[in-house]
Amino acid sequence: VLMSAAIPRAVLMLFGGVVSDRFSPRLVMFVSNALRGLLIVLFATIVALKMTQLWHIYFFAASFGIFDGFFIPASKSIIPSLVSKEQLIASNTLSQGTSQLILLIGPALGGLLIATAGIEVAFVIDGITFAITTITLLLMKGTTAKAGISREHPNFVYRFITNSTISPPIPANPKTHRLSLYHLHFWFYRNTQRCDDYS
Repeated sequence: VLMSAAIPRAVLMLFGGVVSDRFSPRLVMFVSNALRGLLIVLFATIVALKMTQLWHIYFFAASFGIFDGFFIPASKSIIPSLVSKEQLIASNTLSQGTSQLILLIGPALGGLLIATAGIEVAFVIDGITFAITTITLLLMKGTTAKAGISREHPNFVYRFITNSTISPPIPANPKTHRLSLYHLHFWFYRNTQRCDDYS
């Protein structure tokens, strides 16, 4: 099941980076996030009705992998448009640090929630996080002066690698905090799904 999501995600991330460069990263994030939220609602409904079959799990995992392949590059390439050039390194560090932190604590939180409230409640809460982050994407606005590196190279992967150095203090910027929220709910879903796979 994990490979069903990982393979399309890995294959499409480079293409997702190109799409993010050609169109607005915020638009790509909004569309992919909204579609993932709809998948969660649909899958939660199937689970609640006790209609889950094995092929459903593979289908939803693969679908999430496809949308992740667009969302992840967009969530990285959008950072230069949200903060000033001086805050860019610290913002990249905040984004990466949040991802790693949630990756560590996500399985424990997901497993605890499933054990205490049930898988249906876990998916409902996850669906709510998708709704919240979709709304915040609508409210997000870029900086008036974009960071100088935002268009230095046409591919997000190159920019992300060359600007992912370790950082000064984390900026008190609500836009980067909002981006951290996207990482939080993204890793919450993935690790709740992993706990479900192993349960």
